[in-house]
Amino acid sequence: MKERRRAHRKSKENEVSIGFIDHKNAEILSEILIGLTKDLSMNGLKVVSSRVFPVNARVKIILPIHGHCTCILRIGGKVIWNIEDDDSGLKESGVEFTDISPIQSLTLLDHLFGRCK
Repeated sequence: MKERRRAHRKSKENEVSIGFIDHKNAEILSEILIGLTKDLSMNGLKVVSSRVFPVNARVKIILPIHGHCTCILRIGGKVIWNIEDDDSGLKESGVEFTDISPIQSLTLLDHLFGRCK
């Protein structure tokens, strides 16, 4: 199968919170998930959790960055896919970033490839 990703992904395990957002004012309606990222790129992430996300759901990702640079990124996203592992009961969701500022992009770039490891 041909790789469709536009950006290189790095294996990164970070705790992440993801909440559904209100389509009208882009505010989090409810925090629905605490999960663990399995990989992360400039365009999105894969998260493992105990719940499944609906495909096409708009979400707000709250991603703490630890290391040399410490901050919390709040990035808008859209669920692209999800699968369930029948053996473990864990679920995986692919989330594409849809609302990321230039400053957030630079922070994420530094986290993935620079000093913030």
